[in-house]
Amino acid sequence: MIELKRLKLINWHNFENVTFDCARLTYMIGVNAVGKTTILDAIRYCLTTNRNFNALGNKKSGRTLQGSVHAKQRGENAYRRPGRTVAYIGAEFWDSVKRPHFVIAVRVESEGPMQELHPGDQTWYISEDGCTLEQLPFIDPRTGAPSSKENFKPAVGRLSYTRSPGEARDRICRALGIGRAASPLGKKFNEVFQMGTSMDEIPNFREFLYQYILPQPELDLEALQGDRVELENLHAVLAEAQTRAAALEQIVDYGREAAQKETEALVNRGTALLARAEEAAAGTNTWQEHLAAGKRQHEELTARYAAAKDAEAEARRAYLSAHSAAASGEGRALDALSEELARKKTALDKAGRDASRSEAAAGKVQSLLQSLQRSGFAVEKSLWPASLTAETLPQLQSALAGLEKPLEEQYFAARQSADALTAEVQEKQAELASVSGGRWVYPHGDAAIYDTMVRMGRGNESLLVPFVDSKGNFGKAYSRDMSCAAARYTEAKLESVCEELFRDIDKETVDFVPNYDGTTTEPTLLPVTFPTILANNTLGIAVGMACNICSFNLAELCSTTVALMKDAKHDISTTMPAPDFVGGGQILYDEAQMRDIFENGRGSVKVRARYAAVPGENMIEITQIPPTTTVEAIMDKIAELVKAGKIKEISDMRDETDLNGLKLTLDLKRGVDADKLMAKLFKATPLEDSFSCNFNILVSGQPRVMGVREILKEWTAFRVECVRRRTYYDLPPRQGKAPPPAQGSGGDFDGHR
Repeated sequence: MIELKRLKLINWHNFENVTFDCARLTYMIGVNAVGKTTILDAIRYCLTTNRNFNALGNKKSGRTLQGSVHAKQRGENAYRRPGRTVAYIGAEFWDSVKRPHFVIAVRVESEGPMQELHPGDQTWYISEDGCTLEQLPFIDPRTGAPSSKENFKPAVGRLSYTRSPGEARDRICRALGIGRAASPLGKKFNEVFQMGTSMDEIPNFREFLYQYILPQPELDLEALQGDRVELENLHAVLAEAQTRAAALEQIVDYGREAAQKETEALVNRGTALLARAEEAAAGTNTWQEHLAAGKRQHEELTARYAAAKDAEAEARRAYLSAHSAAASGEGRALDALSEELARKKTALDKAGRDASRSEAAAGKVQSLLQSLQRSGFAVEKSLWPASLTAETLPQLQSALAGLEKPLEEQYFAARQSADALTAEVQEKQAELASVSGGRWVYPHGDAAIYDTMVRMGRGNESLLVPFVDSKGNFGKAYSRDMSCAAARYTEAKLESVCEELFRDIDKETVDFVPNYDGTTTEPTLLPVTFPTILANNTLGIAVGMACNICSFNLAELCSTTVALMKDAKHDISTTMPAPDFVGGGQILYDEAQMRDIFENGRGSVKVRARYAAVPGENMIEITQIPPTTTVEAIMDKIAELVKAGKIKEISDMRDETDLNGLKLTLDLKRGVDADKLMAKLFKATPLEDSFSCNFNILVSGQPRVMGVREILKEWTAFRVECVRRRTYYDLPPRQGKAPPPAQGSGGDFDGHR
């Protein structure tokens, strides 16, 4: 056991030449006496070479090693050389096993507060066994000042020294029996001694000091054993008491709960009885009201019945009187006169209707004659409406019959001219629409066409296999604010891969239908030579239906298609394990979800952003994000979390996206672990998001949700049909070309979209 016996301070702050024994050190450190901090700093500096405190001076007060002594005795202090202050710290240790003494000392020179010390300004000394503080010349007897480096030698024995703090720490740890400075105990020793100077904040320092530095009292093992047994007994009694207290507390809780439930049951029962009584009283009142209303209604019906009977008797009497009058001769004469009047009235009404029809016919004929006159046809004056009579009507009919054929010819000529003019107008309108919207694609303007072309462009980075080679600003799919330029500022042409979209289209491999204005025809499908429906991501919304298809790597997709052609039971995950998104990102693989997507066409894929921590710069660079979000959405969410105080590790955030691609930079505060911060951001921001798959596809005009296996099967059938129709087309003329078979359910596959 190595124990600290004495400590000597020469010119160390307020201590000019002081020696502390073990008892005084223990007392000062234990009661937190004045000067305790200075002593602890001296022990730290001597044993660990650590200067992370104000041991060598204070900038604020301007004090050096001497502290207040230097300020009081600036001119006559014998321990101070002009321009520099020299201090010594010496610690005498005693080995309780070997029983020799040895000394660890340090010499330091300082010119001013908190100066940077050079290797020559500090030296550590370690003596051989048997050396004490009195045998080391800390004070030069000739000058009374601290000894120089050359004169600091013991009278007897040898003193080793070093100016390297690292080597000094290693030698000191070996001398104290701790081992090397890099050993676990050596690291703990240096870490504990490098903490602050306040005893209240460093309980480990006090424990380490008393355990490894200050001497330990003699222990009575038998007494300790007895105390241990007694302590164990007390622990057992305490545990039993705690168990009983817990049981009693649980019983009390059960009792309280039972009483509360009983009270609630009584209250509920009383409430139910009260409600039942109120309901019975209300029911009695209701029935009484219904009974009174029924009585009143019965009285009203009785009065009505009596009045109806009286009216019936009166009518019966009137009928009998009329019948008796009709039996006489006067009644019969009256009836004959009534019938004659009715016949005359009917004849008059008929004559009036005939007159009205004649007037209407005359009016129509007159209007017709006037129209003919205005149209330039010759009509005789005698047949004009003014001389129209019953005698001239046959002449009018013959004149009109002579005019009938020229009228029909002129009418049909005018009708044909009007139809030609209408067709010409419609053709001009369709031509104008085709100029603005494209003759082949869309007749409703070019806005939607340009947006579609931008999405298909390589510069927009929306598709894994782009179809348009773009030039100019086409925007970015991963940015909400980076929109594309106007159509007049961009250029575009088809990519070479489009040759596979239109291959053999001129050999009747697909059906053609008239376009919107009937001037040409357009294909219903494209004879694609690879399954483009899975090569690019697709998002579509219709009436009551939607689809969301993720993209797969083209090489893996083609390999999987070939493997399924050879073996229908092929395991897709072996050749195409997961989707491939154009923006990159890291897929959190879930085998069950992937199999569900491959077989059923539904599921979700978790995608996480890729990042890199820049070493030495406290900075994170995010270069890939999930396809379902944008850079602006991520920045907005991080800013919201920072404002709410949930994220405190970020000091700044920048969007450094340029021609090289996406880059979102996060500046971190000092000491922040980048991986832990990104784990928090993955949970709270769209840096980790899910891509929901819904493979809803039109097959023969019918929407169907299919997995990857079924989609590739349908596409294979569609492609076989295209090859068959091309073969019919390529047959030599002498063999006779049979008409190509119509595309059926397997061939009519809308998988090119």
